[in-house]
This record gives sequence, C-alpha cells and structure tokens, in this order.
Amino acid sequence: MANEIIILISASGDSFGACSENCPGIWAAGDTVETCKADTVQAIELIKKNMPREDWPEPLKAGEYTITCLLYTSPSPRDISGSR
Repeated sequence: MANEIIILISASGDSFGACSENCPGIWAAGDTVETCKADTVQAIELIKKNMPREDWPEPLKAGEYTITCLLYTSPSPRDISGSR
C-alpha cells in the first residue's frame, strides 16, 4: 500500500500556498490551485534529487506514495472544534 502525502493548500489575496501535513520540507506556491499542485510535485522531485535518501521524509522513503491535496478554507472543522 502506498503512503499518503497530505498537502494543505490555502489562498491568500493573490496566490495559493501549500505545505505538507505529514511530510516535512514540502512547500509550494502558485497563482492558481493547479500551479500550486504542480509546484508541490516539483518540491518532491527536488527533495529526491538534492537530498541523500536517508534524509528523505518517511513517506518518500517507501518509494510508492499518493498525493492528496486539500483546499483549506477558514473556518475549517478543525478551527471550530479546536483540535489540531
């Protein structure tokens, strides 16, 4: 079974930003959600290209993974419940 990399995408006034909830070091940005997603894939490729494998975040080390992108809107159910 593939590991799941969870990407949270949020909007600012004029762009979108993303970070991974469970895979440290993945940060991305773009003018649209689609360009932000593409930048996320590029961030993963850069980690794999430039870091020794033993330093990769755990979800990448397994070799097989899926990327799940979630568009964060506020208030979210997390904000309302107070859980983190």
